[in-house]
Amino acid sequence: MFLQNSQRKIEEEFLKLTEKLGADREPLKTICEKLDGCGRDLGLAMKYLYVTAPYSDLVNYTFEEIQDFASHGLFLYNTLDRVKELPEEMFLNYILDHRVNEEEVLPCRSFFWNELKDRIEGKNAKDAAIEVNYWCAEEATYHSGDDRTLPALTVYRRGYGRCGEESVFLVNALRSVGIPARQVYVPRWSHCDDNHAWVELWCDGKWYFTGACEPLMILNKGWFTNASSRAMMVHSRLFDLFPAEGEDVIGKEGAAVMLNQTARYARVKTVSVKVTDKEGAAVKGAQVQFLVLNMGEYFPIAKAETDEDGTVSLVTGLGSVRVLAFLPGMEGFAQADLDTRAQDEISLILTGETVEAEDWRAVDVIAPVDTPVNPDMPTPEQKAEGTRRLNEANKIRKEKKENWVNPELTAFLAGEDEKELRQAMVDVLSEKDHTDCVCNVLEEHLEYGKQCAKEFKTKSGTGKCGEKEMNGADRFTQGAESANAECSNYKAEKSAAYTRATGAESGYNLYINYVLNPRVEDELLRPYRKGILSFFTEEQKAAFRTNPAEIWNYIQAHITAYPDNERETVMETPYECLVSGIGTERSQKVLFVAIARTLGIPARLNPDNKVMEYWVKDQFVPF
Repeated sequence: MFLQNSQRKIEEEFLKLTEKLGADREPLKTICEKLDGCGRDLGLAMKYLYVTAPYSDLVNYTFEEIQDFASHGLFLYNTLDRVKELPEEMFLNYILDHRVNEEEVLPCRSFFWNELKDRIEGKNAKDAAIEVNYWCAEEATYHSGDDRTLPALTVYRRGYGRCGEESVFLVNALRSVGIPARQVYVPRWSHCDDNHAWVELWCDGKWYFTGACEPLMILNKGWFTNASSRAMMVHSRLFDLFPAEGEDVIGKEGAAVMLNQTARYARVKTVSVKVTDKEGAAVKGAQVQFLVLNMGEYFPIAKAETDEDGTVSLVTGLGSVRVLAFLPGMEGFAQADLDTRAQDEISLILTGETVEAEDWRAVDVIAPVDTPVNPDMPTPEQKAEGTRRLNEANKIRKEKKENWVNPELTAFLAGEDEKELRQAMVDVLSEKDHTDCVCNVLEEHLEYGKQCAKEFKTKSGTGKCGEKEMNGADRFTQGAESANAECSNYKAEKSAAYTRATGAESGYNLYINYVLNPRVEDELLRPYRKGILSFFTEEQKAAFRTNPAEIWNYIQAHITAYPDNERETVMETPYECLVSGIGTERSQKVLFVAIARTLGIPARLNPDNKVMEYWVKDQFVPF
């Protein structure tokens, strides 16, 4: 019977979810109503996806979008014997699960299945996996981009993505044909700057790896084989109640369980850290971070919490790692450098005292030596065939994707009205936004955003303040000053205001960048202005305009964060955050900016420190 061993646990966890968030309020109210019509098997698959997903997935996506993944997983279970024969936790974790990492979730599995089913017909799992990767190479290749992770379907449509996006694409393609797959990451290389992601897949009772959209005729080989042997950490993420047996769990990041995969790629050893207080007593619950030097900073590759004996352990490579420990609520921290080639353990003492700034000192940073533990090589014949197939894949991709343009963007720019504002809105968005923006989303932001345009100086003229001309940037003041305030000091301040606005922040540019702009941070681009305007009363909106601090007071009183059930990099969208009352700290900041912009208040998250800011007279002020 489908999920016989897991049913009880799934049902128990779904009940806990409804009790925690409230079965009588959105989004669970609608979810529970629709689950009643699903039947046992589909309903159980849906409940599993909901109890393991970050809460943002409950808020951001419709029941039908999540159901697409559940339905296809159930189809694979009922269609393919090799899927039905998998251990339940393997099926749940690495075939059914809709999420790979922090990407937007767009239904794609049924579509990928229809594209691939004939190509893998009659092949064993290994050969099928290699064939799937060649298909992915026909559809996408590497291209750098910003930190927002695109969904698999968008990578397929536009034909390129960075390594994290390519691996999201391949994982979804493999899962769509019933091959368990997951993304693995080097959070930071130990021998050079940057990081990398690739894919592991389960065949014949063991994990193999391959480069995403970088197919070879054999598995367990990629350009990164030697590089990964010099890594201090290779990990994977798991969104699940049932981590597979035998996995090395190295911590949790909100809803994601972190699994240590380093031993599959490099020579490793287990090191331990002992944390004590200044009297020598073990410190339980100390937070311990293992860091490597990369991109001019020490970056955490693993995090753990000390046990009753004040200790943690980590399986890691043979090289340098910095170890840092602190106890939440206690002043100060302790840190030391560990050379795992020569040392197996280290002790750190938390004194409870503020740590004084250190003088500069020399530190030797040692990367593990090049020692690949996966020596498999393709034969000359396999290498030649692989080169031929990859050249063919590149040709196919170029013919299909070279001149691809997002039709949604084209449709938006073709609108009959507000030509200048349409182009200005598009210009302020990123290159990545251009490839996956949706016309009706941009139309909503334009329709409601242009209602604020009269408050700002245009390119060809100025706004008005009573009978006096006025730069729109000057219109925003704090406290009791309103949009219709007297402008007695206007002439004296006009020149200084333009200067302090650095030229680029004229009223028009201020409006385009920080009012009309639909992008706040790395959140999903969704419509929110109409919803926000209808959500609040006229009295509330007036209070927000008079004093933008009241926006944050409202958010703090009505939006709840659930850090243990979220991923900070996967945010609730502004309107959905508002109506559900659920949002990470990051989502709440984005909501603050979204509400301010909807009300015509220029606002942003500071690009350097992500502090909320809004415009006061002639400058952005931090909130």
